[in-house]
Amino acid sequence: MKIESFQAENFRIIQQATLDLSPGWNVIWGKNAQGKSALLESIYYLAFGKSFKNARDEQLIRFGASYLKSQGNIQSLEGDFLLEILANKKGKIYKYNQNRFERLNDYIGRLKIVIYSPDEISVVSGPPSSRRQFVDALFSQLDEEYLLAWQKYRHAVGEKNRVLKEFHEHGDNHLVSVYQEEFYERLIQLYNLRLQYVEEFFPLVKEQYAALFGSEEQIDYTYLFKGFSEFFQPGKVRDIGIRYLEREKEQGVSLWGPHLDDILFVLNEAPVRHYASQGQLKSLVLALKMASVAYIYQKTQKLPVLLIDDFSSELDADRLQAFLHALPEEMQVIFTTIKLDEYLRERGRVFRIEKGNISRL
Repeated sequence: MKIESFQAENFRIIQQATLDLSPGWNVIWGKNAQGKSALLESIYYLAFGKSFKNARDEQLIRFGASYLKSQGNIQSLEGDFLLEILANKKGKIYKYNQNRFERLNDYIGRLKIVIYSPDEISVVSGPPSSRRQFVDALFSQLDEEYLLAWQKYRHAVGEKNRVLKEFHEHGDNHLVSVYQEEFYERLIQLYNLRLQYVEEFFPLVKEQYAALFGSEEQIDYTYLFKGFSEFFQPGKVRDIGIRYLEREKEQGVSLWGPHLDDILFVLNEAPVRHYASQGQLKSLVLALKMASVAYIYQKTQKLPVLLIDDFSSELDADRLQAFLHALPEEMQVIFTTIKLDEYLRERGRVFRIEKGNISRL
């Protein structure tokens, strides 16, 4: 899977940018604050309908403009197609070969993308929400059923929280019970899918870490439930719900479930959040990204497009070379960098960006 050409309009600092991309490596070169990350962000937006920096659409639309557009011609084994997203203050329009969709569910997953950016270190060193967002984004672009289960669960949590907050005013136990049942149903659906994919994906992370950086450092993981002790047991869902219910009524919020779970990474049996060096954390992120590439290919027989933001400034020379040599030759990669060395110049198609304007060297 490759992006043959790409166009962005009114995306942050970029008024208009058009790229005819190489099927191999592409390098976006420029000084800081010239629009490099914004360009990568607009490509990511084409796949997911959102920013990888969690910015709202109104923050993405260029100052003084009324809309933004992200558009790409995509090459795939099943045939070429056109993707487009238009966004304004009223909402978004998704287009696939000029067919218009109102729902993201009908659109997402058509363009497979993996992103590496400086902010990605939060996936291993940041709060639990960063790790949940990582797995949910990866699994959602692979399986519409997962995306639907995740959306329905989030809705059920929102409704449950609403009636819990209202409980002090109305004391309606029946209403709480009704929404608890929906919560249980959606929780079981999401857990069944998430845990299946977690068991498939994370062994690949261990493999990739060893392949990239050797076997002296042993990476492992543990899925941490908020509610269950060690294992997911569907038959005990209601018992756990009863155990938490009184505290939930007091606090007016759901206190357990997959929206509060975490994934603990350990390096040589020590939690990485507390004991790993910056270099080890970055290495683990790289292993996660290479495992994502491998997993997407395993599930779809398609290589994703890999986006790498500000890559050379984030890694030492040894880790950089190990990662570059591990990239599949037939995969499309789009880098941004402030350093244009001979290696990148020789391997990639180079574009220069300055004040949001892009040109090919």
